[in-house]
Amino acid sequence: MVVDVVAAWYGFGKTPRRAYRVCLAGLMLSSGYVLASVASKFHVDRVTQASLVQRGLPDAPFLASPTPFNILLWRIVVMPPHVADG
Repeated sequence: MVVDVVAAWYGFGKTPRRAYRVCLAGLMLSSGYVLASVASKFHVDRVTQASLVQRGLPDAPFLASPTPFNILLWRIVVMPPHVADG
């Protein structure tokens, strides 16, 4: 987003229509990235839950988080049920 604002301010300030297009393209790109990350999170959760059911741990709590600046590589931490209960 910052790149769009700077590009609109300096490079495309003379033609507002071009500045609008640059900002719109940046907004679409960033929104697409957010939607892709949400879809990836749902997929990782579904696959993790299926794997835990297959291993006999259907109620085991887990935490799935993406690696920094990446939505393709995820880190999953599973806590065994007997440890989670206290």
